[in-house]
Amino acid sequence: MSGDGKKVLLAAAIGYGAIGGAFLRAFAALGHRVLAVNNRDFFPLRLSRLGRARNRLSRRGARAAYNRAFFENALAFRPEILVVLKGTLIFPETLAALREKLRSAAFLNFNYDDFFSRSPGNVFPDLERVLPLYDAFFPSKSANVPELLSRGARAVHYLPIGYDPCLHHPVVPTLEERARFGTEVVFAGTFTPEREKYLRELNGVNLGIWGGHWDRRRVARGLRGAVRNGILCDTDLSRLFGSGKIALNFFRPENRDTHNQRTFEIPAAGAFMLSERSSELGDFFREDREFAGFSSPEELAEKIRYYLQAGQERSRIAAAGILRLRAGRHTITDRVREALSRIGQP
Repeated sequence: MSGDGKKVLLAAAIGYGAIGGAFLRAFAALGHRVLAVNNRDFFPLRLSRLGRARNRLSRRGARAAYNRAFFENALAFRPEILVVLKGTLIFPETLAALREKLRSAAFLNFNYDDFFSRSPGNVFPDLERVLPLYDAFFPSKSANVPELLSRGARAVHYLPIGYDPCLHHPVVPTLEERARFGTEVVFAGTFTPEREKYLRELNGVNLGIWGGHWDRRRVARGLRGAVRNGILCDTDLSRLFGSGKIALNFFRPENRDTHNQRTFEIPAAGAFMLSERSSELGDFFREDREFAGFSSPEELAEKIRYYLQAGQERSRIAAAGILRLRAGRHTITDRVREALSRIGQP
């Protein structure tokens, strides 16, 4: 640790598919000493229906145990910066007690989801009570900035999502991986009716769909053969994107997405990104030069037909996309550095 490095306590999910590990590496790369309280120790990643039901049944006790571990580690470690990712599982009472004990520490909250989302995993049951307890919030949704400030947050700074180059980078797939992942068009993401509406227009396209809640029995008949059993994250995503010709990106209106993790993960893998358009996407990449865009199911189908035939143009756009990504400083380490500078920390 460098001479001006800080003691950082990180409360986050760390493990497959969770962004906490990227934050842990980012703070360490910037010269800080980091202690993590991993909520996966209390809420294991369980992808089956039975596993998710077990997590729901044990939620109350697990949440209490997680808060005890967070509090006890904070008191023992005495961090100068306390970082919570999302924080829906942290009790206001836990934060309030720590503010009394750690009066000189900076309390920071980073959230890659909408603070006002109605999705069960994103809902803050005590948001109004939590807001005054943090020194600064860093939402990835620009709409959250005025919303949080108007409700009593001390400071709010918009911070876009980033990617982790340790996990998201070009991968040359093996023959086995190509056999597993190798469809011409790939999509990795959770089922929503809106996404199904777009994808069912792709009749005759060699499509592979990976992600949660894609039930073959319930999706449109023409999509059933495209649905794969499995959720892919981390380096597996890079392998998937490297195995196809076109990687699709959709936003979630209910999360008020104007960009998302795939916005950076697809170009990071050196893949060609065909993305739903948004007001912010042009802040990161130039359309038809570093990504291709669509705004309707019909345009999506048209663009796929075109780019499956335009191999050289597709390769040129993918190559330009990864160059723009790297030049733009969009890693999680870049985001953490920016956040610390906003609060006057080195």
